Amino acid sequence: QIAKELGMSAVTLNQKLKQLGVQYKQHEQWILSAKHQAKGYTKTNTHPYTKNDGTTGTAMQTVWTEKGREFIHQIINQEN
Repeated sequence: QIAKELGMSAVTLNQKLKQLGVQYKQHEQWILSAKHQAKGYTKTNTHPYTKNDGTTGTAMQTVWTEKGREFIHQIINQEN
């Protein structure tokens, strides 16, 4: 959603945020750099899913908060 607001793909936005030192990728997951972790830019949701064997597992999903969305707009607009 944020990438669309900025007129780019999610892949492009993630790469730009990586180049700007906002986040890095670890084990196929984007993680905020230490400098930005405690600023309330993201939150983590846990959601259940059904595994192949029929049991229930949980997965974590990181989502940007409104504060994070505003930060991304600011940092990307400064870059352009």
